[in-house]
Amino acid sequence: MTLPVAGITASADVVEGAKVYQERCVRCHALDNREKSGPTLRGVFNSPAGTVAGFEDYKGLHDADWSWDEANLHNWLANPKLFIKSKGRKKTSMRVKLKSEADRSAVISFLKTL
Repeated sequence: MTLPVAGITASADVVEGAKVYQERCVRCHALDNREKSGPTLRGVFNSPAGTVAGFEDYKGLHDADWSWDEANLHNWLANPKLFIKSKGRKKTSMRVKLKSEADRSAVISFLKTL
């Protein structure tokens, strides 16, 4: 089943991802270039980590040598602190965890459309 979302045809997973994003992510992450405590997530899928202008100095992502692919996003969204430690980093300011695998998959599906 597909539903229209912001001028595109999206799967139910993308629609659910947009809903989860609004509930859990939008407080800190804009989809445009407005300043919030976290970087914009527009175009984040498959982009190099730690490269959003204005956020290059985030300690956990400074000089990151990975990209935000599906596996990294899943692990990051499940537990940002554990993910950062697994990459040999010390800390992150990201506090939100998406415990539900379905929520993580839906948010990633949504991020892929941006």
